[in-house]
Amino acid sequence: MKMSGLFLGMLATTLSAAVAVGQNEIAKFDPNMAIKNAVVTNGVKWIDGTALPLEGRAFPDTEHYYDRLPANVTTNVNGGVRSMKHHTSGMLFRFVTDSKKLHFKWVPYNAGLSMDHMPSTGVSGIDVYRLEEDGKWRYVATGRIHDAKRGGSLDLGWKPGTPCLVNLPLYNGVKSFTLGIDPEATVSALPPRQNGVVKPVVFYGTSITHGGCCSRPGMGFVNIIGRELDVPVVNLGFSGSGKMEFEMSEHLSAIDASCYVLDCVHNMTVSDVKNRYEPFIRNLRAKRPGIPIVMAEQCDREGLPKNEKDKLIDALYRKLIAEGWKNLSYLPKTAMFAGDGEGTVDGCHPNDWGMMALAKSYGNSVRRAMILSHPPKDGAFRFVHWNIGHFALGKGKNTTVTAEASAARAVEYREKIESLGADFMGISEYDPVFDQAGASTTNLLFAAFPERVEGPKNDYQCNAMFSRRAKLLRSEVVDYEYRWQKCYFLDNVFQIGSKDVHLVQTHLDWMIKPDKECFRLAQMRQLIRHFKDCPYVVISGDFNVYGAGDFLVFTHAGYTLANCGKAGCLDTGLASPAMPCLQRCLDNVIVKGFKVSDVFCDDDYYELSDHKILGCTLEFAD
Repeated sequence: MKMSGLFLGMLATTLSAAVAVGQNEIAKFDPNMAIKNAVVTNGVKWIDGTALPLEGRAFPDTEHYYDRLPANVTTNVNGGVRSMKHHTSGMLFRFVTDSKKLHFKWVPYNAGLSMDHMPSTGVSGIDVYRLEEDGKWRYVATGRIHDAKRGGSLDLGWKPGTPCLVNLPLYNGVKSFTLGIDPEATVSALPPRQNGVVKPVVFYGTSITHGGCCSRPGMGFVNIIGRELDVPVVNLGFSGSGKMEFEMSEHLSAIDASCYVLDCVHNMTVSDVKNRYEPFIRNLRAKRPGIPIVMAEQCDREGLPKNEKDKLIDALYRKLIAEGWKNLSYLPKTAMFAGDGEGTVDGCHPNDWGMMALAKSYGNSVRRAMILSHPPKDGAFRFVHWNIGHFALGKGKNTTVTAEASAARAVEYREKIESLGADFMGISEYDPVFDQAGASTTNLLFAAFPERVEGPKNDYQCNAMFSRRAKLLRSEVVDYEYRWQKCYFLDNVFQIGSKDVHLVQTHLDWMIKPDKECFRLAQMRQLIRHFKDCPYVVISGDFNVYGAGDFLVFTHAGYTLANCGKAGCLDTGLASPAMPCLQRCLDNVIVKGFKVSDVFCDDDYYELSDHKILGCTLEFAD
């Protein structure tokens, strides 16, 4: 799309201005300005909203103070966006005060306070939350509104020193907003978030992203994600109007964001997706290189299959991954709603129940994209092991999977892998050759993992390790001294914090005959000898044991088992008359120098592998 020099110049001005408020208005909050703008009447000190710490306002050069887009949005963007930029969806005040009472007054931008499928509390009301001692935001009250000219009001008793969050209207704007506190009380901005996230997550999308049609502002899924992940958000959802015009990519890229979520497919035609999506996302990535982007399929109610638009963006995702794009995630529609059919008000727009389900699915995508998955403590990380079980449905070049069938199946594997939220993932029996064409699927399946190591392919024996959080320092393939198959272990050294950690992936000899037990025991002892002087070791793999007792050689050497002793004796193999493994622990994560917690065994394995998925959180013991 060609653009005039005047338009590009205007956008350049917007870019430079928007970057300056990458942390929104909080960085600019001045308590002296709040006092200067205060007016005391009838024993209440009133502070104008423009002097309060505000999040969700990404542009300083707006037509009206509470607008979501700059004043220079042109007619290259549809009229719905230009009109609904005045809505305050996603905007919120976050502050702390020593006042014993809080009073809120606001006047809406539009006279229409509600819609036939969304109440005035959600369209034009406000929500108040308080921060509890457990770090969670808890709902307090909703400010209702009955008359647009008189505006809305809400009065609350308040515990001094308690942080406060106020969500502004979703489908209406705000002409004016004032906060009333005790005459001698003060207001302060909250300190930076403990997780270090200061740049907003930017959501660009449809009426569903906009907030339709939940009962109150705090229940919009974008606002829920902001509270649950403790991140600032910018909501650029526009009802019926999120159509990915190229100019909108310029406005999004003008925001100094921590992550972008693209959710426009519902508002676009097939032609729009074909012609607009790729130029849009390429421009966004060019202007904001390295910033995570989440591509979402059309947000439909449960049970609807992929449509042509979904297939187009899925193909685009795979194309970009094949080009080497990093920090690119994909959210399928199957992961969006709760699955019980009760999540909408009209078969399309989510109610509160649907918003909670969307907050979980979109929130998990953002969490993984921003690597917020499992860093609750310094040095803690989430480790997942999966024997992917003859991934090619055959052995390498002998697979019978066609290229067309593999494309669909690869999506299943990718969605499962991305749903795990792993910081590190060890894979046994991994074959990167997925189909008859001999194409590797590593880039598609493990797009979220920038560091990757694949060992040699010996029959079905192939070990691999993937990392999204730490730098790989070195890697070594070590053959077992005693073996009757071509077994080996892959020793990968990663720098996690200030420590060098050995993340080891292996597969021991197959146990089809009892007389092979001596090989497995020798291989386990070789592992112990090899890492005797290494303080931090994680060994994951398929150990082909008969039961928990076979791992005693590790526990006697000071190792901790994530499988046995932490989550019980897990059936991690596929039971059959030929292989009775109801109590076998084939797979395990075995560690030295770490505390093990949050062990899980994923039962949703049988369609993708003949082994279950085993994961745990690891924290340095010292």
